[in-house]
Amino acid sequence: MKRTGKIINIEKNKVYLLTKDKEFITVKRTNIKPKMGNIYTGTVIQKKTIVQKLLISFLLIGIITASILTYTNFATKYVVIADFNSNVKFEVTSSGKISNVSSKDADGIELINNTNVIGNTLNDGLIILFDEALKEKQISIPNGYYIGKVLVFVSDNKTELPLDLNTFVSHAEKNNFVVTVNSNTGEFD
Repeated sequence: MKRTGKIINIEKNKVYLLTKDKEFITVKRTNIKPKMGNIYTGTVIQKKTIVQKLLISFLLIGIITASILTYTNFATKYVVIADFNSNVKFEVTSSGKISNVSSKDADGIELINNTNVIGNTLNDGLIILFDEALKEKQISIPNGYYIGKVLVFVSDNKTELPLDLNTFVSHAEKNNFVVTVNSNTGEFD
């Protein structure tokens, strides 16, 4: 909407006017060069309404909340190292899903490359790698003289919650393996 009034201030692309009704308004600057005190006509610059401001505020709050939730769901909450005659390191999120798997030895790297455990629960990932290690004969298969053993180390447990590995332990026991777990306490369970 076009309005006319006396120029009281000039900024880069805005001109401030005092209308004949003694109303202060801001208009967009046109190609006509404004001079202080002269009469000027321009299109009124609309201020943001309270609804627009609230909408922008809620949108920003939503983006910040989504960012925080995404970080907390995908950030590593604890690290588990499993020893299947080769050490495999699992990084686990607060939702109990494996976010990363790594190993520094060749056998561990081969196990990781032959399987895909990222996105699985820790129990499922341990079972998948355990079965692959058995299949590839990377773990000594128990016989009458030898009892198989798997060590599991838990560290950086930021959740402080006890870790439930019962599914993996029972699976390993079915294959005549003993699983010992060290939950960052210095003692094995």
